[in-house]
Amino acid sequence: MSTTIIPATPHLTRPLARHYLAMTTLLLCAALPAQNAIPTAVCEQLGVVADGVPALQTITEVAPSGRALPDFTRVQATAVAKNRLLFNITFAQKPDFQSASLIVYLDLDNNPGTGRKDKHHPGVDLMVTFGGNAAGTTVHNNTMSNARIAATQEDTELWLLLEAPLHSVDGKNLFGLHLLAENKLSAEGKLAKSSPHQVATIAANDREPDKNRALGRSSSLVPLSYYGYYNDKIALLPLENKGLSADQVRSSKTIEPGRPRPELSLPPDSGVTRLARDNRHEVTFELLEETGVARKAARVRFGLPLPQGRLFQTAQLRLLAPDGNEAPAQFAVMGLWPDQSLKWVLVQFNTAIAANERQLWRLEYGRDVRARAHRPTQLLLKNTPQNAVISNGLIQVVVNKERFGLAMSETGSPAGIKQLDVVLRDEAGKPFQASGAACDDWRVEEQGPERIVVRMAGRYSDRQGRGLMSYVARLTCQRQSPLVELSWTHINSETDVEFTDISSLYLSATHATTMNTVAAAFQDSDGRPQKAMVADLQTQSSATIFQLDDRRAQCSAPFPAVPGNDKSPQRLDSAVSTSGVHGGLGIAVQKLWQRWPKAISAGSNELLIGLLPTQPSENYGQDLPYYLLYPFLKGKYRSKWGMAFTEKILIDVTGNLSRRELSAEADWPLIAVLPAEWYDSCRVFDDIAVPQGKQLSLWDEWFAKRYDGNMRRREQQREYGFFNFGDSFGERGRNWTNNEYDFALGQFLQFLRSGDRRYYRLGMEAARHQADVDIVHAYPDPFYIGSNHQHSIGHTGQWSQNPVRATWTHRYDAHTDARNGHTWLEGMVTAWCLAGEPRPMEASYALGEHILWAMTPDFKALGTHERSAGWSLKAAMSLYKHTGDQLYLDAAKKIFAVAYNEQKFDQGGAWPHVLPSDHAGKEPGAVGNCLFLMGTILSGIKDYHEVTRDERAARSIVAAVGWIMLSYDREVRGWPYTAKLDGTPLWRPSPGSSPMLPQVVAYAGLLSNNRDMIQAAKDCLEAMLLRNQDSSGKGIAASTQLNANALAILQRWYAENAPAEAATLLSGNLADAWLKNITDAKEFRFRAPDKKQFALRLRGDSATVHIRRSSHGAMPKRAEFATVRISDAKGQVVANDRCRTDDEKSFAFPLTGQPGDVFWLDIDDDQRAVWDARGDGLDVVGKLAPGSSIGGVQSSRYFFLPPTGTRSFRVKLTGVHNGSYACVVMDGSGNKRAQFEGQYHGDAQIVTLGGVQNSHVLTVDVGDATCGVPWALLLAAAGDIGIELVDVPPFLTTNPKQLFIPDDRK
Repeated sequence: MSTTIIPATPHLTRPLARHYLAMTTLLLCAALPAQNAIPTAVCEQLGVVADGVPALQTITEVAPSGRALPDFTRVQATAVAKNRLLFNITFAQKPDFQSASLIVYLDLDNNPGTGRKDKHHPGVDLMVTFGGNAAGTTVHNNTMSNARIAATQEDTELWLLLEAPLHSVDGKNLFGLHLLAENKLSAEGKLAKSSPHQVATIAANDREPDKNRALGRSSSLVPLSYYGYYNDKIALLPLENKGLSADQVRSSKTIEPGRPRPELSLPPDSGVTRLARDNRHEVTFELLEETGVARKAARVRFGLPLPQGRLFQTAQLRLLAPDGNEAPAQFAVMGLWPDQSLKWVLVQFNTAIAANERQLWRLEYGRDVRARAHRPTQLLLKNTPQNAVISNGLIQVVVNKERFGLAMSETGSPAGIKQLDVVLRDEAGKPFQASGAACDDWRVEEQGPERIVVRMAGRYSDRQGRGLMSYVARLTCQRQSPLVELSWTHINSETDVEFTDISSLYLSATHATTMNTVAAAFQDSDGRPQKAMVADLQTQSSATIFQLDDRRAQCSAPFPAVPGNDKSPQRLDSAVSTSGVHGGLGIAVQKLWQRWPKAISAGSNELLIGLLPTQPSENYGQDLPYYLLYPFLKGKYRSKWGMAFTEKILIDVTGNLSRRELSAEADWPLIAVLPAEWYDSCRVFDDIAVPQGKQLSLWDEWFAKRYDGNMRRREQQREYGFFNFGDSFGERGRNWTNNEYDFALGQFLQFLRSGDRRYYRLGMEAARHQADVDIVHAYPDPFYIGSNHQHSIGHTGQWSQNPVRATWTHRYDAHTDARNGHTWLEGMVTAWCLAGEPRPMEASYALGEHILWAMTPDFKALGTHERSAGWSLKAAMSLYKHTGDQLYLDAAKKIFAVAYNEQKFDQGGAWPHVLPSDHAGKEPGAVGNCLFLMGTILSGIKDYHEVTRDERAARSIVAAVGWIMLSYDREVRGWPYTAKLDGTPLWRPSPGSSPMLPQVVAYAGLLSNNRDMIQAAKDCLEAMLLRNQDSSGKGIAASTQLNANALAILQRWYAENAPAEAATLLSGNLADAWLKNITDAKEFRFRAPDKKQFALRLRGDSATVHIRRSSHGAMPKRAEFATVRISDAKGQVVANDRCRTDDEKSFAFPLTGQPGDVFWLDIDDDQRAVWDARGDGLDVVGKLAPGSSIGGVQSSRYFFLPPTGTRSFRVKLTGVHNGSYACVVMDGSGNKRAQFEGQYHGDAQIVTLGGVQNSHVLTVDVGDATCGVPWALLLAAAGDIGIELVDVPPFLTTNPKQLFIPDDRK
C-alpha cells in the first residue's frame, strides 16, 4: 500500500499539538484571487501567510507526456520575502512520489561558473529532490549551504517554499531552473521527462522574512491533516495507512550468501583430548545476593574465559563451593582459541544463598583435576514421537514436538498448567495461536546435568492455517528447581506492508485445577514489593491488573484500588501467584513495569499474562510524551517489519516459592564477578585497566556519576516500554539513540574492571534491546537483513535532524547498511560471552552475515565519513576474535585494504577529502578530515593489527595519528571537530574532545614509543573526565567504549616507561581536579541577547579596541547585518560599523582620551555568533543583561566584583543546551562559597525555540568573606550557559586586573 495519499481523512491529532502548530505557523490564509489561491492546508504545511503573497508567475510550461512518472506541465513562482521563493508545480495527474522522483535544478546565482561543473547541469547550485514522499536538498555551491525548504503535495499540485541566497538585479530575482522526472520502477522500464533550462525573472521582495519553523533541510510531502499525530518534531501515519509496500522497497540489488547463517552451539566439550598445560590452577569468583531475599535454588550462568593453550577439555574443570567441596555444575564450550584450547566455557549451576550473602566460589582446572562422578542427575529429557518430557524430581514439563504447546505439573500433584499457549489477535480481533501450526524449527539447544533448553520457532496461525508474525521460544528447566523459564521473542516478520497492527498478545496458562485466589503487589519507591493485594476468584470470575505505563496502573475488582499518586509511581512487581485447594502457581515477568504495557488477568481456570494486553480505549497512550506514542494507535499495537521484542517469564510450577523470591530471581539473577586481573590475563578482550591502588580513581568516580546521571535521565525521560527499554532517547532532540557507539560495551568493560554489577545489568539491557529492536530481522529486500539501524524515530524510522517532522515510515537506504557508520556488535557479543545470552549472539551473527554478503563484496571506498568502514571493521574483528570464523577475518582484511589503499601517506598520513558542508565549518570546500571519525576507523585498524600483527596496519595507525597530532591543542587539551590538511582547526578545539581519539593516539604512542602521543591521550582523557558531564546514553558510550582500553594502554606505558608517575595516573577526585585545572576564560564569548554591551576603560591616553565576531551555533538567521557602535561617556558616537551575519568579522577602532575615560561598546546581532572585545591599554568588562548567555563556555573562569557590604546575591544559571551545566562561586581568597551542578533535557533554550523556560537560581551567602575585591565564577556546560548576576553589579571580565564597575550610563 502506497503512502501517497489524499488528505481526506479526519484529523486525529491531540488538540494541544494542533493548537501549537496553529500559533507557530500563523494560519492567516486570506482570500486571494482565484487564479492564485493557496489552499489552507498548504499554508499550514509551509508555514506561510497567504495574505499579501504576490501573484505567481509562470516560468515554464510543457505538454503532458501521458507516462507513469511525475508528469509536470507548469512551473510557477513568486518571491514571498527576502531570499524566499514559493514555487507551484502542476502535473497532468497526481504524481506518486513513492515510486518515482522529480528533481528541480536551480542555478540560484544565475552564474554557470559556480555550482556543478558537469555538462548536463552546469552552474546548478542547489538540487531539490522529491521522492519517497519527501523533499530534500543537495548543495553544489557552498554559499547555499544554509538553504532550507518546506514542501507539500495537494492532489496534482506540488508546493515548494525555498529559503536561500538569491541573486537580484534592478529589483528582480534572477535564477535558472530545469526539471527532471524519473520512474525507475515502471513496467515499461526506466522513464524520464525533462524541461529545458530557463532563466526566471521574478520581482524581488524586500520584506524581511518571518520566523518559519516549517523550513528545514528536507520536508515531508504528506499533508499534516492526514497524520494520526503530529507536532513540531514528528508525524505518525494513521491506522488505515500501513506505510510502504514490499514492491516499493524491493531493489535490483541481489546478495548471494555463501552459507546458511551460523547457529548457536554449546557442545559439552571440544572433542580435543589433549591434556591441560598446568597441573592445577584456580579462578575465584564472587556471588552476591542483592535484594535481601533468601533463595533456595538460585540460578547461576556465566562465561569463564581461559588463556590460550591452558585447557583443552571440560573434563579437567570442576566447581568448588565456598566450603571447599566440589559442587555439581554443567560446562559447555562457547569458543576456542586457534590451537583448539578452550577460550570460553559456559558455567551453570544452582545454589542456595541467604539474603545479602556474599559467597566466594572457585573453578579449578588442570591436568591433575578430575571432576568426581556425581550421582546420576535427576534432570532428564525423554522423547516420544509427539512430545519431549523434561523432569527434575520436582516438576515435569511436557513439550509438544510438532507445534508449540506446553504442560507443567508438580511431581505427585494434580496442580499445574494443563495447557500453555501464546495468542495473538490481529487488528480485527481474530485469534492466531502459537500452537496453531507446526513449528518451523524445534531443537534441543542445551542439554546437560544442570540445564536443558528447548528452542522452538514458528508462526502464529489461525484455524484456517493462515500465519501472522513469528515467534522464537526458549524453554529452560534446571536441576532441583521448581522454576521453568520461558523466553518469548515476538517478531514482526510480515513483509507485505511496512506496518502491521495487532490488538493484543497474551500468554495463556490454563490451570489443571481450580484456583481460588490471585495475589500481586506493587513496588515501593526503592523497588521492593509492598504488601500483597489478594483477590478472591470465588466471588468474581476474574481479576485484572494493568500496568498502563511506567507510572500508572489500574486494577479491577476484586483487587483493591491501586496505591500511589502522582508523586509515587504505581509500579507492579514482577511476580504474581495463584492458589487453590490442590496447590498454586507463581509467574514472574522480568522487568514487568519497565517493559510496559503489561497486564495480569486471573480467573479460576486460567491465568493470562498480557505481553501486549488489550488496550482500555482507542485513546490509550495519547497523553504520553510524543516519542513514546509511535506503537500505540487507536487501541492497536503497531510494529514495523523486522522489529522484535523478547519477554522472559519465570514459572514456579509448585507455587512454593514466595513472590519476593520469584521476583528476585526474575529481576535480580545472581551475577558472577571474576577478578579483573583474570579477564586481562586471558586476553579475550582488549587490554583491561586492572585496578591498582588510587590509580585511575578519576575515571571510576566519573563513570559512577555518569551511571547515576543516566538513571536519573532514564526516569525523567521515561525511557521504558516493550520496544524502548534498554535504549535512551534524545539523540538530535527527537530520536531514540539505538545505543549509539555501543553503549552496552562501555558498561560491560567497566564491569570487568570494577566488578560493579550495576554496569553489567545496564549493559545487558542495552544488548538485549539492540538484538531485538535495532537489528533488521525481516524486510522485503534481503540486502538489509541483519543490518543495524542508526538513531531513528521509533528506532527504525527517519534518522536525521533535517526533516522538519520526521516520520516512522522510512524506506531503508545507506543509513541502514553496514556502511552507515553505526554498525556495532561488540556489546552484544560480550553479552553472550559473559552470560550465554542467546538473542544478542543470534543478532550478532545476523549482522556479521550482513557485513559478509551485503557490504563487503562491493565495498570499494571510504567516502567522506571514515567511520563507514571503522565500525564494520571492528564488528568483523569482534566476531572473528570470539568465534574464530575465518570468513569474518577475510572481511576485515578487505575493509582494511580499502582504508589502507586510500590513505595518503605523502599528504600527512590521513584520508584527506573535500569536507561535507557540515564538517567544513568556517571554510566551505576545505580539504581535510573529521577527527572523531578517524578515531573509529583507526580503532578498527588497531583491532585488526592486534590480531594479525600486519605491519601495514601499524604503519597506518602511526602515520594517521601523526596527522591527528597536528591539530591537538595542548593548552586546551583537546582536538577540533575537523581540521585541514595542514592541521589547521576548522572548529574551536574543546577540552577532552574528541573522546574517540585517546585510544588510538595512545596505541600509536605505544607502537612508536612517542611520549607526546601518550601525553596527549592522557591529558585529553583527563580533560574529558573533568569537563564531560554528559549522562545521555550516546554521550556515555562515546566516552567509554574505546577509552576503557585507552586506560589500559596508558597504564601499561607508564608502568614500563615512567613508573614514578604510574601510581598517580589519573588519580584524585573530580572536584579537586576540576578546580585545579580550570583556566581563566580567554574570550568573553557573549552570545545572547541580541543587544550586548561592553564597557571599555582607557589606561592611558589612547588604545585600540579589537572586537571579534565568531560564528557559533546553528540558530536560524534572523537579521542580515550585525552592528557595532562605540560611544563615549556623554553618549557621543565615536565609531560604528556593521557586517553580515553570515560572516566572521574582526573590527579595530582607535580610542583616545584621558586615563580612566570609559567608552561603551554596543553590539546588535542575531545570536548566530559569539563576541569578544579586548585591547592593549584597555580594561574591558562585559555587562550581563536579562537572558545573557556565554556560547561554548567549556570550563572557564570569569571574574566579577561584589561591592563592599554585600551580604548575599544570586546567580541565575541556564543550561541552554542538552547536558550538564555547573557553576562554582569562589571568593577573593579562593574559597568556595556556593556551587551548583545540574542537567538540562529538552530543546535548546534559545530565542528561536521559545527562549529560556528552565533556569536555576543559586543564592550566595557572603558570610565572612571580603567583598570589594574580585570574586570568580567557574562555569562549565555541555554547550552554552545562561548567566545573570542579581544584587551585585552585572559585569564580568576575563582578567581580574581589568575588573571595574563603570558609572551608570548616561
